Amino acid sequence: AFLDIESEGTEPNLTVNAGIDEPEPGLIGAILKIRAPLSMSFKGYGLITDWNGDLALNADKTIEIDAHVAMQTLDALNMNISGTAELGQSFNSAPWYGFLDRSNRFNIQCHLKNNKNLFLDRATVESGNTHLELNAVMDIRKLIAEGAFKINLKDISGLRNVIKQECSGELLMEGKFKGHVASPSADITLKVTDFDSNIISADEFRASALVEFTTPQASSS
Repeated sequence: AFLDIESEGTEPNLTVNAGIDEPEPGLIGAILKIRAPLSMSFKGYGLITDWNGDLALNADKTIEIDAHVAMQTLDALNMNISGTAELGQSFNSAPWYGFLDRSNRFNIQCHLKNNKNLFLDRATVESGNTHLELNAVMDIRKLIAEGAFKINLKDISGLRNVIKQECSGELLMEGKFKGHVASPSADITLKVTDFDSNIISADEFRASALVEFTTPQASSS
């Protein structure tokens, strides 16, 4: 791993050149929950108040990410991250494999205020027939968050891997969540239109649910 940071000039220009290589799964892989050799680089230059850089991450047969990072410092630290994520062979067995293309576009707009509250103003993922949108605010000290999300699958035929039946239709899922990031609760609404399968067909059906995530409790001896 290496990290080279330089700041110079009366209006400070910041130069960053950082990288890491993990031939075997290591710290970064553990944080990202990637069990594969990976390499990552982060390079950029510009005024501290208006800075631009490029991020590249490659995890063997898992994922490859290329992103541009723009940061502006006004009354808050504003960031805009946009790029592509290429999925590798290991995603072929993932349950969401049928809903994502190999190449996926993403954009993240966020800002940090008072070194405490992280505002995720808008995050989007575009992948073929799938659109994901998310906004949230999180207290980074207490790790408590609140926000909303929307997932639109214009073609649900990928569900055949889950329900073991051929199917077609369009799905819209919307929800709001809040709580600790490790155990949030979420109110979810689901709408499926023009659904058709070998078992049942429907012009439209709706469902709603309250989902609560819990963290495993340590057993006592």
